[in-house]
Amino acid sequence: MNISDKLRKHLAFSAAGVVRFPEHLDQYLNYDAADQLCRRVEPALWRSLSHPVPNPTWRIDGASFGTKYYATPLFLPPGFPPLRIDVDVPDQRDWPPELWGVLGASDSVHMHDQRVADLGISRYLILLLDNWSRDFPDFERFYRSLPFGSSIVVANIGLKISESRIRLNRNVDFPSHLLSIDTLQEMWKLKDELMPMAIDLIELRFVKRLYSSICLVEHNGKLMAFKSNTGSPSSIYHEIKVLLSLPPHPNIVGPPKVLVTISEDAHDGRGLVCGFLLDYYELGSLEAYLPRCRDSHSLSRRDQLRWSLELTSALIHIHSQTGMFYSDLKMDNILLRLIDGEMSIILVDFEQSRNLYTWAPPEIFYVECIAELSFRGLARNDGLTDQMMLEFRGVLEQYFASRGVTLPVLVQPMNYDNPDHGWYYPWLTSTMREQESGAVYCLGRALWCIFECVGNTSNILGMSHSHDSEPQHEFPTFTSRTPDSAQEFIKKCTAGAREWAGDGPLGLFRRGGKVYPRGRTGTMGEPIATVDETKEAIKKVWELEVAKAKAFLLAREKYGNGTAEADDMKLLGYLERPTLKDVLDFLRHLEVAGVETVEKGGWR
Repeated sequence: MNISDKLRKHLAFSAAGVVRFPEHLDQYLNYDAADQLCRRVEPALWRSLSHPVPNPTWRIDGASFGTKYYATPLFLPPGFPPLRIDVDVPDQRDWPPELWGVLGASDSVHMHDQRVADLGISRYLILLLDNWSRDFPDFERFYRSLPFGSSIVVANIGLKISESRIRLNRNVDFPSHLLSIDTLQEMWKLKDELMPMAIDLIELRFVKRLYSSICLVEHNGKLMAFKSNTGSPSSIYHEIKVLLSLPPHPNIVGPPKVLVTISEDAHDGRGLVCGFLLDYYELGSLEAYLPRCRDSHSLSRRDQLRWSLELTSALIHIHSQTGMFYSDLKMDNILLRLIDGEMSIILVDFEQSRNLYTWAPPEIFYVECIAELSFRGLARNDGLTDQMMLEFRGVLEQYFASRGVTLPVLVQPMNYDNPDHGWYYPWLTSTMREQESGAVYCLGRALWCIFECVGNTSNILGMSHSHDSEPQHEFPTFTSRTPDSAQEFIKKCTAGAREWAGDGPLGLFRRGGKVYPRGRTGTMGEPIATVDETKEAIKKVWELEVAKAKAFLLAREKYGNGTAEADDMKLLGYLERPTLKDVLDFLRHLEVAGVETVEKGGWR
């Protein structure tokens, strides 16, 4: 089954277990990129989309689910600021069927990095943007005048470039959701010396887009990372607050170097915070580095143990602070830097937002699963009826009442409301010991990645990476890269994981731009599932997840009031996990044993 951005809500989230799959999509779901249908495209356009654009005037740095592209005009003189002008396009299902194959419709969904630049849709956009920008007598002046976070909206994808239409979405209301430095400082009760210096956005020189929320910029001749969020300034403010209040640690990113401001009115000079600057770590993340080491057999056990110890120490430091937790641990949030000839890790991204389902602790994921089916503000599928949500809300109300939590749960607003510890309700409604147990779970999966030299633990339905391979090496499969004692300890850290319960990874698998039931992907001698079989598998997978989530909440409620039975305890694996201190002690013991092994001529 081919995927699209809008189809993700029908295959990658819990509502897929209760909401009917949309009908009349079989043409898109079944399309084959090698189909002869593409031959009916205008020959000149076909040739342009099948090969790199010669002398391009625009560049595509990346994308978000194939409907938002990070495009940069190359013909402007250097020095323009990071205005965050993205290009929005319709959902892949709404592109002409004749172009699905040549544009790489379904592949555009899962590619988020620079690989998307090689797809036909990026070449199409470069041709379209070139034609559009040439119509402006002074495009540089026009482009610089666009409000921060505006969008170039492609209203339709045409069979001819000339048939596509572009309009502008000027983000004029964005400043009304921003706050001044003085207001934030007063909210946070911080002394002057703790507040970073501020500069205007126009003082930054854009270099390239790195991720959806991060641009590489130059400031005072130095490359730095500029983080902003045009859709949720609240998350940026919360991260700034956390980084300013978190005591320093050698393996945790420091406080913002600079706050970046824009003016609500060009004449009033009032600076409103739209983002911040951090050091740029050019070595990248463990997500990309580990697979390269795996291919070249270049990673030493010393490096693995050092990074594991550093990561554990960083998590201990965070969770030792009152009310703090780290909810988004995965390998792309662990960056590398060189210190005294050795690579050390740096933990980044402190928005304290939801994690990928492949990384989230089961006890966090299950609460989130039911909450998303209970409240319209949390739902990720608009097909949920009021009656459906009422049923699940009853389950959630009973669970939270047993824990003394009053509904509704917190929802992150567009206008920042300065919560004490963020809005991520599954973590906020957990005890400190439960939060630590959740951190140990994520740490256990990270240790598996580090020892196995893998960038991610499982196949992700809506995202791929340049190092993805078929068949993918997934958690909890171990090789000889991981010492036997570490294998057993990682299993303890990840107690409660679906993989140990006999369920294995999620029963769906993305192969390129298509989703299949596991075991029916057409690779390694497997049969290949039809679209109807895949639809049925999606429904069954998420029905089971919803049932498990309800059972978990009930078991946790019974455990809290002392009535849990043996079957309930089987669902509460998080109770069996070690502490972060236990993990640190184990790794130190492994390090000492490793030194002794090296002295005897063993691994290095």
